[in-house]
Amino acid sequence: MKRLIFGITAALLTISLLVAGCAAGPESTTPPAAEQPSQESAPPLPEELATFEGVITEIGPNTVTVQSAEGDARTFNLNPDSRLLLEGDSCSLDELAAAQNLGIVGLDCTVVYDVNEAGEAIIVDASYPPELASVSGTIQTIDEQRNTITILTDEGDTRVFDINSDSKLLLGGGSCSLEELQSAEALGVELGCTVIYDVNNEGEAIIIDVGPSP
Repeated sequence: MKRLIFGITAALLTISLLVAGCAAGPESTTPPAAEQPSQESAPPLPEELATFEGVITEIGPNTVTVQSAEGDARTFNLNPDSRLLLEGDSCSLDELAAAQNLGIVGLDCTVVYDVNEAGEAIIVDASYPPELASVSGTIQTIDEQRNTITILTDEGDTRVFDINSDSKLLLGGGSCSLEELQSAEALGVELGCTVIYDVNNEGEAIIIDVGPSP
């Protein structure tokens, strides 16, 4: 009887040891997961940008004044970092002033500025009024009898524009007559030309700005 009890006790002890070993399981050899590097966020945009829309009324040596549709006029300072755009293309302040002085009543304009420095312009985006468009090229012919000018556009198209009493003609930045324009063209020098016209009446030239072709 004692032998039986001893045998049962030994068997139970062996089973207990086996169960404990299985529960513990083999020691894991898998290395801990590597720490994921923290992802830095993108640099923040400039402090709270705002826009001011209207029409350019004045361009100074380093300023541009814009009047909103509500009549609120604001003057913005221009610095070397200010970006100037005319019809979507980068331009200088002189080029912007030249476009403003062509006789069009104010270029449409959107000024982007920092609300913390309301007087400093970051972007000045100017464009001709919606009803106006421009095309550039070189003069092909000037017909004084028919009051027309034919240009070969930079895209390779031939365009003919009528010149009327309201058309403004510029030669080298100064006003001129159609006769003077024709005399310059007769010299045989290739003349670059920008024509501003009304999109509702594409054949009528509003401004013809002529200068030596670059």
